[in-house]
Amino acid sequence: MGEVSTRPSHTTLEALRLQGNRETPMQLQTSATTVDFFPVGTGKRFVKRVIWHQGDVTEMTSFTTRVKSDAMYDIDQYIANGATVTDINLNEYTGDDYSPVYC
Repeated sequence: MGEVSTRPSHTTLEALRLQGNRETPMQLQTSATTVDFFPVGTGKRFVKRVIWHQGDVTEMTSFTTRVKSDAMYDIDQYIANGATVTDINLNEYTGDDYSPVYC
């Protein structure tokens, strides 16, 4: 017998995205990072938070704002490269370590 893939199928990914009242951002786990996508407003934009080496003394965090199409592309790429979906984020990011910059 061949190996059974533990990666979510595209059908599973679409189902995860449609949960809740917004098209779903999510949390992904790789070997070195935790990547969160949080909705902003109506879900046309997302806050992407990347935490490297979570819990280690070398822990680093970065934030970016992504439009919906870019966020969905990023999520697909993370999953295609072996990331695991670990959570669904339905609420906006409220941490005091992030402040959006408007031009």
